[in-house]
Amino acid sequence: MFDMANEDAPPEAPSFLEETARRLGQLPRWGIERAMETARRVAGPNGSSPTLTGHMQNLAASAMRRSTDAARISLSPQATAATVVEIRNKAEVYFFVRGNRHTLGIPATYPDPFPLSFYLERAYDRDDFPALFAVEGLGREFGRFQVRKDPSITGLLHESSHLPLPRKSVLMLHAGLGMSFAKQLFDDLPRQVSRAELEKAVDQFVTLCRNNARPGYQIATLEPLGLVTRTFHARLTRDVDEVLKARYPELRHLYWHGAGRAVYFLAQNALPCATWDSFLQCEQECVDDLSREELLAGQAWAFSMVNMRQPEVLLHLFITPHAANHPLPSAFQRGIAAALVMRQETTPGTAMITRLLEFDSIPARSRQAWDHFVLGPARRALGELESASSAAQWMNEAFDFSESDSILRSTTTS
Repeated sequence: MFDMANEDAPPEAPSFLEETARRLGQLPRWGIERAMETARRVAGPNGSSPTLTGHMQNLAASAMRRSTDAARISLSPQATAATVVEIRNKAEVYFFVRGNRHTLGIPATYPDPFPLSFYLERAYDRDDFPALFAVEGLGREFGRFQVRKDPSITGLLHESSHLPLPRKSVLMLHAGLGMSFAKQLFDDLPRQVSRAELEKAVDQFVTLCRNNARPGYQIATLEPLGLVTRTFHARLTRDVDEVLKARYPELRHLYWHGAGRAVYFLAQNALPCATWDSFLQCEQECVDDLSREELLAGQAWAFSMVNMRQPEVLLHLFITPHAANHPLPSAFQRGIAAALVMRQETTPGTAMITRLLEFDSIPARSRQAWDHFVLGPARRALGELESASSAAQWMNEAFDFSESDSILRSTTTS
């Protein structure tokens, strides 16, 4: 559905998403139970096929959770409406990403030199919600153009480059730049990639981020490695983590945070009744406590960012039905805090944040959870941002990230 790997394919119409949602709601219960029974039969009495069986059991359990959530949602007009809104929000973001180049008027043959400031003005001519994604997408297009010209490019977003970039654009431009680096390097890898080839690609990625990010902004360029790997090269997700363990252990938390963002946007999670299941999917994909926490935080970041305009979605699809069962509340709190900081930095003064902070249509039974998971972390993060020099500084402190570690390690491995 969300065929992000095939960038030249025309995006599907939103009506297709809504039709899929309608059909999924009619999924018969017996079909899910039969799938679970099939998984048990494949396992055999001694679990003779753990890999295949585990995958099938996870799939069957996922279908059961979605069926249960569908039944609950169907009984609540508010939850039903929130489900439709979330599907549309995801589709909208998908079209922003896929259609960004066309919307900004960037030709198929990039202009040389690339007029970044010109297209940046066009990105901010849009409403606040799409503007953030437009700036990130512009950073990706800019990075793709430059790295194709010179794979060893340096100084792209340095202040010494004399690019007149408004502060509000810098963070998301760096995020898009990191995405372009990761995608360019990993798309060039052979299908049967060796450990040495993968190490070289990771080294080149870290070096490009180090050499092209402004001081303090490396974190924004490095984090998309997980997003790109999990989205476009899922088979390499754990292999890349093994490389990071050996060569850049201080980057693993950023990597898995990006992978958590990817989980929310996976094709199967674009379907209705997938919201809670995508949270729990992070638990299935983790390899240790660090990856578990960051996957959950990244997923919460994406969920919050996509649905920030409509607090009702957060309330009816997560807070009221599932907050009490969240496996790691602190991870959700980190995710929504980061989403608020990034939104405030990129579109300062936006009414979206005001509406979220002032949202009061909350049932009494959900008020404590709303304050704990959403309102409290949001207010704290925005207060901390006021005293920080930039959102990048806030991110560095929140992730306990030091650029000097990655710079030194990059120097020794380049």
